[in-house]
Amino acid sequence: MNHDAPAPPDESPLVGWLSGAGLLHLAPLLRAHAIDVDVLGSLSEADLVHIGLPLGDRKRLLQAWAQGPWQPPADAEGQRRQLTIVFADLADSTAWCQALSPEAWRELVLGFQRAAVDVLQRHGGVVAQYLGDGVLAYFGYPQAREDAATRAVHAGLALADAMERLPVPQALDGRTQLGVRVGIETGLVVMSAVGAVGEGGRREHLALGDVPHIAARLQALAPEQAVCIGDTTRALVGGQVVCEDLGVHPLKGVREPRRVWRVKGLSGSGLRFEDAGVGPRSPLVGRQHELAWLQSLWQGALKGQGQAVLLSGEAGIGKSRMVRELRARLGLAGVQAPMLQCSPWHVHAPLHPLREGLRRRLGFRAEQDAASQRAQLMALAAGQGLSAAQTQALATLLFVDEGAQPWSGSPREREDALIDALVALVERRAWRLPLLLVIEDAHWADAGTVRFMQALVERLAGWPMLLLVTHRPGFQAPFDGQRAVAALKVPTLQRHEVQQLVQSLVGASSVPDGWRSIVERADGMPLYAEELARAAAGAQADASAIPATLQDSLMARLDRLPRARELAQLMAVIGREVDAEFVATVMNRPQASVAPDLAALAAAAVLHEDAAPHGRRYAFRHALLQDAALQSLLAPRRRSWHEQVARALVAHAARRSEEVDPAEVARHADGAGLDEWAARWWRQAAERALTRRSIEEAMTHLQAGLHSAERLPAGPERDRCEMELRAMLGTAHMLSRGWAAPEVEQAYARAQALADRGDHVAEAIWPLWGNCVFHLVRGDVRLAQGIGQRITTVARQADSRLAWLVHDMLHLQLAFYSGQVAEVPTWAERVEHRFQDPADRSLIALYSTDLLLVARVHAMHAAWLTGVDDPGTAGPVHDAAWAQVLARANELHHPYSLAWALSWGAMIHVHRREPERVEACARQAEALARENGHAYACAMAHVMQAWARAQGRLLAGQLPEAEAALVDMQDAIGLFRETGAGIVVPFFLTLLAEAQAECGQAAAGIGHVDEALRLSEAGGEHWYQAESLRVRAALLATLPGRLPEAHRVLDEAQALAQSRSAGRWVRHCQATRAQLLAASG
Repeated sequence: MNHDAPAPPDESPLVGWLSGAGLLHLAPLLRAHAIDVDVLGSLSEADLVHIGLPLGDRKRLLQAWAQGPWQPPADAEGQRRQLTIVFADLADSTAWCQALSPEAWRELVLGFQRAAVDVLQRHGGVVAQYLGDGVLAYFGYPQAREDAATRAVHAGLALADAMERLPVPQALDGRTQLGVRVGIETGLVVMSAVGAVGEGGRREHLALGDVPHIAARLQALAPEQAVCIGDTTRALVGGQVVCEDLGVHPLKGVREPRRVWRVKGLSGSGLRFEDAGVGPRSPLVGRQHELAWLQSLWQGALKGQGQAVLLSGEAGIGKSRMVRELRARLGLAGVQAPMLQCSPWHVHAPLHPLREGLRRRLGFRAEQDAASQRAQLMALAAGQGLSAAQTQALATLLFVDEGAQPWSGSPREREDALIDALVALVERRAWRLPLLLVIEDAHWADAGTVRFMQALVERLAGWPMLLLVTHRPGFQAPFDGQRAVAALKVPTLQRHEVQQLVQSLVGASSVPDGWRSIVERADGMPLYAEELARAAAGAQADASAIPATLQDSLMARLDRLPRARELAQLMAVIGREVDAEFVATVMNRPQASVAPDLAALAAAAVLHEDAAPHGRRYAFRHALLQDAALQSLLAPRRRSWHEQVARALVAHAARRSEEVDPAEVARHADGAGLDEWAARWWRQAAERALTRRSIEEAMTHLQAGLHSAERLPAGPERDRCEMELRAMLGTAHMLSRGWAAPEVEQAYARAQALADRGDHVAEAIWPLWGNCVFHLVRGDVRLAQGIGQRITTVARQADSRLAWLVHDMLHLQLAFYSGQVAEVPTWAERVEHRFQDPADRSLIALYSTDLLLVARVHAMHAAWLTGVDDPGTAGPVHDAAWAQVLARANELHHPYSLAWALSWGAMIHVHRREPERVEACARQAEALARENGHAYACAMAHVMQAWARAQGRLLAGQLPEAEAALVDMQDAIGLFRETGAGIVVPFFLTLLAEAQAECGQAAAGIGHVDEALRLSEAGGEHWYQAESLRVRAALLATLPGRLPEAHRVLDEAQALAQSRSAGRWVRHCQATRAQLLAASG
């Protein structure tokens, strides 16, 4: 940051009012005497003479103020603020009015108003309205004040005292003095310029909300010459006043009864601070023991004793301040002490802190294209000796992998390579120079960043490195408790330490008298103490202006920088850390015109500037400051800015030819209340996550999208929007829970119901497909066929290539599983003809699996079933078909498609009785499915592995091991059915029965094959029915006296196989018949 840059212009409320009154030349003299708008109205002519103001300027100043107290510039949209509201009303005004002449009554009311204005302004209040014989005043406006509630109570008591000295023209029922009733309450209001009253069309700045109403009702309950306050004001003034509890009272127009307190008097404590200057940074107070311990760990790191430290504490405890102090004490430059910042906006963005840290290290510039950035990465990787896989993983992380070879491994392998590369970079850096690596706010770390930290911890024991990880309570580090990990919980400051902090902030020679109040309210939190003390010191004329909350602290600073205040609020909408160029883009201003405001906010310690060479970035010094800025916005302005940011994100990415992050656009569209737009961007974010195999992330986005869709007005567009989200949610559930899970049915059933209500024919195919596949996988082929007929109708109505593609692929599956295997080749040819590769690969995100792969797998199985070829030539033909399937599955780089091909596709090897190949495929499929959370494919692969082990043990003559494998297979079938799946269960049960027969368990086998036949008949899954009958016949033949029955069952099996053109099953029946005849002699 350039410390020689010119200071931002003074835009204090005093300067603003003087400028509007044409008296700006008086600003230096008034400021020299610590005069601001809060005391300007209480100045007498004698006071102005005393400070040396010339006669003409004295008259001009007094005349200008007499025209009305200071009014801030009109803000048509208003602002949210916490105010303390005072409502004061003359007691017995009706009686006084009736007793006096109109002229006398007028003089009495004017005298009361003059006294009220004098008292209220002297205590820092702003008179908002004169309401007949009442006065409405605000405390904490236009400048936020920590002691606004205390000042208001003091003013109320002083107003009651003033009534005793106010002369009255005549006695009333023996009374010779006026009385007043005062009601006070504190709370959130909206300040807005309303109405056009008085000469020149002046607009009043009124507090809108229930707080003024409550203050008025409290006034009505107050006894004469008394001040009544509400609960909120009572909590803020604390022990500074003595109160009497008047109990709980219903207040007219207020929903809940309120407790009322009568102020009896002051307790003797005050809130007054002297003028003091504060620098841009707060000093570190305390923490000497903790810092000494950290320094000792650094000395160990210098000797190769690598260590990790978990630095925990609640928000505002001073974790980051300790880290920065440690870096300063160790004299470490940025290259030797890098910092990685986790963010609540990026908890679903894998390795976001590392991506941003690496971009900073590489010096990426905003104007760079991806090719030059990739060249920089290549140079770094070459210099660091990274492998090709590690370099490719880093390129993917940095989004500069366009044109590179597609990743050939699994997502887990890619993440492993990426983490290995990142750890390798850290290790090489540490060996070049001892390293202090800081990871901030790990409670917002994504899973990948946590894995990186864990990998680092596991390897750093012998490195010259110290790893500091800061986090809030609740974060559970998986590496906590390891030998190289230490933990430090940062404690709150002691009372004397908070006092020391306040003294150092405001200057040791001018400690505000009210520092004890800061110490009490800071509660040992350095951030609270720092903000309270800084606001007090920055109040110039009134050092007692201590905000009641951190939001008030922010507003107090921003009230002195109105231009910068708006910028801070916009930045709060964008996020915790903001690029200066993007801020300018959103504001539609040149970057140079935004720079002074950013500098002003940095100088006011609202923002922290990143002085990295690749571009200026600014971050809120604390997340709580960002929250305060955000909450000060009215909903309309906040929505408007969210919309501006959303549109700017899209335009900014387009100008740079970059891919916009749809989740970021969706978040801002959501904040803007653009529900339809948000829902569609959430859908895009989910589709992107599914493409990248991040199923949980996709579900999070889809749920957010559904919330947006639910807010849309009822109608076709809402139905269409929700339908798409529900259908994609069904796809996500298919991948994670299984194709036949209840969640899949719920999602697709709702999507189909919405599709049925509208006229969007083309979109209706998707939920129909989902429902059809759900029932097909459940094993209810007949019901699926009924839905298939509806899909035919929809495809004809839509008459689009995509609709017919989905139709053909689905009818291919229906033909196969219903036993009409002879029809499969025709359907497969249609899919091959309609499918456009590679464009249609994107359909994976919608249909969960590659449609062409599905067609080829089923065509391969159908070719085997219908085959009448010579066994000697069948092997090479089907090996070629399997090789084509496997090649397709691998080139997709889609884990589910590959896992499914290796499980269900590899069933070809089951048919061919090749247990070694089955086990190899199934092992790979199960590992892949387990790693990516695909329950259905994982369970299917487990069944296959158990069958392959049983066959292998039988071939080896290991009967006990084979029997154990069959028990495992039976359990695996149960797990498969727990996913909701019923499809191919008859096939699995038949395989189990056949293997049990080989182990001498024919009776058990008959039980399983009978169940297979029952399920087949009930659900209409007939593709394996002939084989189930054949196996049953073979099992019956082993039982005494059952041979005739076996022949009858075998006849039925062969006839069924012949009727369905299942040539392979016909040949199996013929072979079994020959075996039966041979056995019977």
